[in-house]
Amino acid sequence: MSVPLPSGFRYRTIDADGVRINCAVGGDGPPLLLLHGYPQTHLIWHRVAPELASEFTVVVADLRGYGDSDKPDTGYSKRLMARDQLLVMRALGFERFAVAGHDRGGRVAHRLALDSPEAVTALAVLDIVPTRFAFEHADKAFGLGFSDPAAIRASCEDYRAAASIDLEHDAVDAGRKLTCPTLVLWGEHSFVGTNYDVLAAWREYAAEPVGEALPCDHYLPEEQPGSTASAMRRFFGGPISR
Repeated sequence: MSVPLPSGFRYRTIDADGVRINCAVGGDGPPLLLLHGYPQTHLIWHRVAPELASEFTVVVADLRGYGDSDKPDTGYSKRLMARDQLLVMRALGFERFAVAGHDRGGRVAHRLALDSPEAVTALAVLDIVPTRFAFEHADKAFGLGFSDPAAIRASCEDYRAAASIDLEHDAVDAGRKLTCPTLVLWGEHSFVGTNYDVLAAWREYAAEPVGEALPCDHYLPEEQPGSTASAMRRFFGGPISR
């Protein structure tokens, strides 16, 4: 891999109900799961994960359809993708954990917190608004913008699910708010930051979200790794994640 994680991280392949999920684990402390977005892999966290590993047991995982995880033909609802990660954390011995997700990973993390509130102690979402909110407020400025054909197909299925089965699941949960502590970070120059009142959007979906814009575009973990790690360390460092 061209941007390796430090040697303190150890790679695992975990079977999540027949879907093999690639992940790396490092550090010591309360468990913290980091999820990437499109079209990245777990390595988007390569500058943030080592900073957090001094205080947390950090798990960075490839979502199904991405990186070195399996790429099944179907099954890309955020509910299934969230369950993959729940099973990964259970396999690693973590029944309760905090989770942070960037971009698509934020959608998966949001669904994970909704479906498994007993497992998620705290949530951070980076440069994303809730799926249902995005489609309800879509206009002509809103749209969808690998050499591995399986990866291309999987990413298309991921986006197709967002416009279909994910919206059905979200409709069932309409009016239901996250109760876990929720951190929202976004890039002040990103599409999300310039087109939405991001915190106001999340207040419709979480009880008491907190957050701020960082001076960057969309890829916070790479453009502002220090500020991203610091914000996450402050937020996840309290007793909520222990």
